[in-house]
Amino acid sequence: MQNRQTREFFVRDIIRQVIKEVVGADVLTENIQIKEAVVSILNMSQVLRSEIFMKKNRIMRLANEKQDIITIKDIR
Repeated sequence: MQNRQTREFFVRDIIRQVIKEVVGADVLTENIQIKEAVVSILNMSQVLRSEIFMKKNRIMRLANEKQDIITIKDIR
């Protein structure tokens, strides 16, 4: 159980870094949830939501390249 939580935190941190790199906004790791290879980002503005949606494919590609624990299939 501990190992799974550590791995998920690592993936969430990678996603946070990629979003910061691509969009230029810092999202809190606590606001990133992963369930069944779908990333949900909580507590973000509509402007940030639009930016992430427009660059979703690039964000997913980079996040999947930087880790091989979870293959991200969508961002919501």
